[in-house]
Amino acid sequence: MAFYRFKESKDFVKTERSIVALGDSLTKGHYKIQGNEGVTVTYLPYTFFLQRMVGEYLRRHKKPFDVYIDNLSQDGMLVGSNSLYLDSMGGGVEISFSRVLDLSPDVCILLGGSNNLGYFLQSDSDVEHAAESIAGILFSIYDRFREAGAQPISVTVPSVLVAPEERERARFLVEGRRRLNDRIKEYSTRNGINCVDLFAATATEDGWMRGEYANDGLHFNPKGYSAMAEAIFDQGVKSILDAWLGEDNNKRGILGRMRIGR
Repeated sequence: MAFYRFKESKDFVKTERSIVALGDSLTKGHYKIQGNEGVTVTYLPYTFFLQRMVGEYLRRHKKPFDVYIDNLSQDGMLVGSNSLYLDSMGGGVEISFSRVLDLSPDVCILLGGSNNLGYFLQSDSDVEHAAESIAGILFSIYDRFREAGAQPISVTVPSVLVAPEERERARFLVEGRRRLNDRIKEYSTRNGINCVDLFAATATEDGWMRGEYANDGLHFNPKGYSAMAEAIFDQGVKSILDAWLGEDNNKRGILGRMRIGR
């Protein structure tokens, strides 16, 4: 399980704010590199870019305070109503709500549902049921975070990229994501949740993942993960930082640091 912790602090005093990024391999930053000896899987979480953006933004405003950014993610992660969890093929590892709340987050960024779509979305006939069932799970997670005092940031599921000759047959992959994402955006608007439209930020007009961001058709390349961080910062995090800046006027300086652990 990936667990990256970033701290924006000059002298490692107790943190004042905490952001937790939750999700699957897209949050973990999974991408493949083709080398002379075959394909290697490596990771570049969008939170690496987000950490830098947060630090630079606070420096410019000259009212810095301490911020943690935690990344809790795992390849193959599904979203469930009681926890974020892996299917049995992934080892049955759980990221429970108690594990998340142990970090005392002020904000929880959740990108989930891509792997659920992989299971439930197999044809045109599955679009409505898959979108509705996954949306209901995501809504329950947003609500549980809010009940615990953490502000959720919802993120729409990005598109995929298939070969041009396969696109007509595979159109349901785009339509299922669009239907789910419409539900996420509607719920977020209705409930005052910051929503990041990652699908729109990384897709072409016809709904497929932009080739310049694509790695293997499902995951992003480094340019794509950087674009993902930009969208999450601009649409989700920046307004929260502005609110925090309005509350904190005499905090310490910033120096980006990272700790990796379990």
